[in-house]
Amino acid sequence: MATILIVDDRSSNRELLVTLLGYAGHRLLEAAEGEAGLAIARAEHPDLIITDIVMPKMDGYEFARQVRADPLISNTQIIFNTASYVIEETRRLAEACGVVLVLSKPFEPQALLDVVNTALDTKQTPIIPTVSEDFHGVHMRLLTDTLATKVEELEAEVAERKQAEVALLASEKRYHGLFEDSPISIWEEDFSLVKQRLEDLRLSGVGDFRAYLASHPETMAECAALVKIVDVNRAALQMYHARSRAEMLENLKHIINLDPGGNFQNELLNVAERRTTFRWEGTDQTLTGQPIEISLSWSVAPGHEDDYSKVIVSIIDITLRKQAEEVVKQYASDLERRVAERTTELTHANRAKSEFLANMSHELRTPLNSILGLSESLLEQTRGPLNEKQDQALQMIASSGKHLLGLINDILEVSKIEAGKLNIEPDIVSVKEVCESSLNFTRELALKKSITLDFWNNQKVATLFADPQRLKQILINLLNNAVKFTPEKGNVSLEVELNDERDQIRFIIMDNGIGIAPDDLKKLFSPFMQLDSSLARQYQGTGLGLTIAYKLTELHGGSMQVESEVGKGSRFIVVDSSRKCNFAGC
Repeated sequence: MATILIVDDRSSNRELLVTLLGYAGHRLLEAAEGEAGLAIARAEHPDLIITDIVMPKMDGYEFARQVRADPLISNTQIIFNTASYVIEETRRLAEACGVVLVLSKPFEPQALLDVVNTALDTKQTPIIPTVSEDFHGVHMRLLTDTLATKVEELEAEVAERKQAEVALLASEKRYHGLFEDSPISIWEEDFSLVKQRLEDLRLSGVGDFRAYLASHPETMAECAALVKIVDVNRAALQMYHARSRAEMLENLKHIINLDPGGNFQNELLNVAERRTTFRWEGTDQTLTGQPIEISLSWSVAPGHEDDYSKVIVSIIDITLRKQAEEVVKQYASDLERRVAERTTELTHANRAKSEFLANMSHELRTPLNSILGLSESLLEQTRGPLNEKQDQALQMIASSGKHLLGLINDILEVSKIEAGKLNIEPDIVSVKEVCESSLNFTRELALKKSITLDFWNNQKVATLFADPQRLKQILINLLNNAVKFTPEKGNVSLEVELNDERDQIRFIIMDNGIGIAPDDLKKLFSPFMQLDSSLARQYQGTGLGLTIAYKLTELHGGSMQVESEVGKGSRFIVVDSSRKCNFAGC
């Protein structure tokens, strides 16, 4: 009786062999994969091993090589039991592993017994014992039935494997077509030796691989020599100016950038950190020494994450994109410089304009004051009585002069503010007095249009810290504007509120006038601008009143808000936004 070890990942195959050889009286051992089979063989020293070839983890070829390499079991006979339909190629590979007996699935029972007897005879082990007539009579029928079933299962399995192999070949053909015809440069590489070298460095105490590689260029060169290039496609050859794959592979040292911070160092760092995928952009060079900007995608193929034996690297030439980005960057820099220069020019021009307007306004006011003074003197009839026509003419001269003086004062005020020549002189101010004085100044204009003026001091705020003249000017400008754009018999109100939590005072001027469209609110405080050209004819003025009020509020450290709806009126709110008690109650 011989000891026979059966190694096969399919239980149905093992059962068939156990059934056939068990009736012959042999001692049978089983293993479902190569590593387990090696362990059993080393412990039991079988006379014969029958093994499948296609198995997970360790195939039959590797299993046979390890058996032959072990002195304790190196002389054990091995039979390959395979469903391969390329049997001649299988025999050649088997002989390279030290196996001379190959049994092709499906097989006849007698063929199996003949091969087993041959193997055992070669090892000088007794041939299968002679069996009795009872064995033939009683057991052969059962054996025949069992074998018929097993053979059918095996034939079905062989057919299934052949179909899978055909599908695999077709899939590999499609993959190779996609690989070869891709417009993107694709490399298939083996980094298994590189990964092992880096793991050895880690075990030896290397922690900071970036610093280590930067100070050990010889290690980078060593790792570069360990990279195996399995294949490259046509796009890669074109990108790197190679005439053939052979030329590309022979001149890899000219392509791999070993500089610190270069492409290859980045790959090594990612492998050292055990990443299986990453992206990188940088500079590479062709076989002709031409630098190119690349975008690299590096990924370990599924199923190879443990040893990095299959890595797919795709590379895109982004040289033109980088050049375009540099042009855009340079253009943006030039544009920014030109804008800064133009802004400086405009600032100077605006300051010159403001100074010119201030000077002109001052020059205009001097003769105008003389005209107003003389007209007032004549109206007082200090130089003799006036008839009715003379009185009307002088009244018109005085009224027009006052209006003109108001316009000139507004222009002068804006010019001073823009030129930075207007100073704020804050003091303690009575809220009631400044509000009532502002309302009185507006009352005559309101009476002409039968508009009511209301005043509420809700929190009874007594005093605040502000420039009294400029605060009054803000309120008068807002009140005059409200009266100006409120129809006859309308209402304008001034309300004072105190926000204790924020230490703020709010002056609210509200009217039920024509209102402001949402699109016009953003240009409301622009100087010399009427929101509607038709309004310029109906409502005279320079359009500077709101601008002056807005800028004076800012000079106080406050802010101005507007709420308005066309046809329903407007609400102007002067708020102190600082914490310096400029408008705060004292």
